[in-house]
Amino acid sequence: MMDELKPCPFCGSTDVHITDAWPHYVYCLGCNARVKPINPQFGEDGIKEAVMAWNRRRPVKEDT
Repeated sequence: MMDELKPCPFCGSTDVHITDAWPHYVYCLGCNARVKPINPQFGEDGIKEAVMAWNRRRPVKEDT
């Protein structure tokens, strides 16, 4: 499941993890950003939902 996580959209870190406890959420150790699903579920479905919520976020555009 960890292979499916995109890098952090805020700091670009790949040090991104999923909590083992419910409610599941994805968090970045680089900048402490985190995301949890709006309707958390138990078990594998909750993990999938957290990963999908994390991966849907768009990277912040840098000023050019």
